Amino acid sequence: MRTPTKLEIAKIIEAIVYLVSRSKDRKMSKLHLLKMLFFADRWHLRMYGRSVTGDTYYAMQYGPVPSECKRIAEGHPSLDMGEALSGALDFPCPNIVHAIRDERRSALSDSDIAALEAARDVEKKERDLVAFSHNFPEWQKHERAIQKIHRRKQMDGLDFFLDAPKGSEYCEADAERVACAKEAYLEHEAAERVLG
Repeated sequence: MRTPTKLEIAKIIEAIVYLVSRSKDRKMSKLHLLKMLFFADRWHLRMYGRSVTGDTYYAMQYGPVPSECKRIAEGHPSLDMGEALSGALDFPCPNIVHAIRDERRSALSDSDIAALEAARDVEKKERDLVAFSHNFPEWQKHERAIQKIHRRKQMDGLDFFLDAPKGSEYCEADAERVACAKEAYLEHEAAERVLG
């Protein structure tokens, strides 16, 4: 797994601020936030072939976890972000993230915003975001191993294009759109490998 750039981390911070600033008291639990980011990333991948955060996902006991997002939600991004982090978020107690300001919209595309709103829609409909995140094949693929060895397993980005069980899918992309998004994802991954 490569270390994200400062620009990528700055974008993740803005996505977090977007979600947290719209919650009650501008605070959110780390676990709840990570589920919301998963739903946004999954939606965006299936619609456009890239995630909002660009993060690496791990299957863990409580569902899919974006690794850099987790570090940021704990106040410890991979790179020193100094004022960018302290001016946007604070952490009043363990496992709570507080948005100090509103997001900088210029850091998020219109489709990023649509994905974050799709995640907020899931939040409104689903009582238990952890249980709901366990419905998706990209996490289910690792469920037995996680339960057996109590460790995390890196998730494959291609698995996000597998269809969810009936009644669980919240992304309105039809099969043709998902196939196009998957093709775009594969092209991007190939370019990343070439560029290093």
